[in-house]
Amino acid sequence: MIPGLTAPAPQFGRTGLLPASVKHFALSSAFQNIGGVYYRDPYLFGARTGLQFQRARLRGDAAAYVIAGTDKPGAFQPICSLKHDGKIYLGGRLTDDGSNARAVLFVAATSANPVWEMVTTGLEGPKGTGGYRGIVGIAAKGSQIVALSSTGEIAVSDDGAAFAAYPNIGFTGAANALAGGEAGFFAVGANGIALSAADPKGAWTARTSTFGTAAVLTALCIGTLFVIAGGARLATANGLANFTARSLPGGAYVDLLAGVPGRFFAGGSETWLTATDGAAWSAPSDNPYKGAATRPRAAYKADGRWVVHWADGNISVSENDADWTKIDSPGLPAQPFTVAWAL
Repeated sequence: MIPGLTAPAPQFGRTGLLPASVKHFALSSAFQNIGGVYYRDPYLFGARTGLQFQRARLRGDAAAYVIAGTDKPGAFQPICSLKHDGKIYLGGRLTDDGSNARAVLFVAATSANPVWEMVTTGLEGPKGTGGYRGIVGIAAKGSQIVALSSTGEIAVSDDGAAFAAYPNIGFTGAANALAGGEAGFFAVGANGIALSAADPKGAWTARTSTFGTAAVLTALCIGTLFVIAGGARLATANGLANFTARSLPGGAYVDLLAGVPGRFFAGGSETWLTATDGAAWSAPSDNPYKGAATRPRAAYKADGRWVVHWADGNISVSENDADWTKIDSPGLPAQPFTVAWAL
């Protein structure tokens, strides 16, 4: 353990490996300045269906990236993930120092004890001198996978293993999110930019986002329906088309989208909204955070149950899309678990 870091949570056994019955995973990282050296301690936790989490050992290449500094390996910060075709992809950044970070992508086979392999994408940027960049979105269309850098560049793979990099696809500011599905891909970001492509290796087309110059923060695709959101704005498009603005209840601030066919959720700072078609949104009578001053950081549905991670380490679940139960003592530290998934 690195001197000065907070002791980790209890692990499964001496090895930190999880039993095969573990199904749910959550990943975060704490950035700490200890004696002038920056450390980022990756928190990987696993749980059985009861959602009582215990810390697991981060295995493979990802385990080496905990120390920031131009003469250090770099500190891994997870930002986004994709579960696809028997694999989990983790996108994020390696912080080299206070002003520079490299984009990074890890991949592992889905299992209770994933072994993370660093993937060369061509988006990484030079160590220590490349500005602040990271992988902010990963999406798939069939076997094709696209990773989006905050710099507007993309990397494309036809097999999920070998990636080829492409220059900025049309962003004038930061790229923030990527969504993909059977129709193709949408990439969104600063200045209200929304770009679409059926073939990500070709030209990307600018679409009307309805956001004006406001930033689009997040994107989701369910079937052929794309949903984008940011702050008090949300819009939808059927396929690779211009977006239509949708009304939200007053006071809403959205920076997270989640959904399955027939049910959509939009969350943010003390915000939780729901829709069945992505068009008509409302604030339900019950919500996962139960009135606490917090926000959702990750949400997914597994085995008929929604699981929502909040920024304070708490978790709520729902089996009917409407009534939420807070999990007692889930075992997670008060960290924003921005990446979560279930096997």
